[in-house]
Amino acid sequence: MRTLLLVSLFLVSHVLLAWQYDPEIKNKPRFAREVNDFGDLLTWGQESDLEDELDAYRKRTGNAIVIITLKTLPLSLKETSVQYYKKWGMGAWYARNKILLLVSRSPRRVRITSGRGFDNILADRDCQRIIDEKITPAFRAFDYFTGLIEGVHDIEAILGNEEKVVHAPTPVYVTPKPPPQQTPENEVDLDSPGLWVIRGIIVFVVIIWLRLRYLKRNPPPLETYSSAANPDAETEENVT
Repeated sequence: MRTLLLVSLFLVSHVLLAWQYDPEIKNKPRFAREVNDFGDLLTWGQESDLEDELDAYRKRTGNAIVIITLKTLPLSLKETSVQYYKKWGMGAWYARNKILLLVSRSPRRVRITSGRGFDNILADRDCQRIIDEKITPAFRAFDYFTGLIEGVHDIEAILGNEEKVVHAPTPVYVTPKPPPQQTPENEVDLDSPGLWVIRGIIVFVVIIWLRLRYLKRNPPPLETYSSAANPDAETEENVT
């Protein structure tokens, strides 16, 4: 019984956690790269040049710009970008100095998603200007490499050549209730309720298991019932 309970909890937790992301959102490659051309928009040489540019910038500043191209969008552009940003670990506090540049081939869509470390540096208006002035004109001519490299150069110019340090949160034992946090337009925080559902299921399963264990140790007493629906039924009375 105990083994079955543990296996059930394990399977339920994995299923619920998997629901946080769309099944078409690709897993992060084992060997992480700055350029992930799943949409086949670049030649091998162009991909290599772009990778060298982004790798050198990351080593120089500690700020990572990650490019993901897709053949199509499994969800809306905004939701797809956010799910990749979260699933690939770019949203953790220790990795928020990262920029995601997501490109879809069909339909042709572009979105820039930044972490909280860049909220006051790479504003929404800056992202929109880069897309409108640098990336989109080249994409309309099917020159994806030029659009990406010029967009990257513009992002690097805004971020600068110095590392933007995102500090770990300081442990606090007594903390007042914080005010509601304003989520920037170019990043959406996905606080999935999946963990609360898992906790509820665990509590429910434990209650059932304890109840079964109690009934096994303390079986209910046997009782005798007689039905008045059948007039021919005989009943017994114990007279003391």
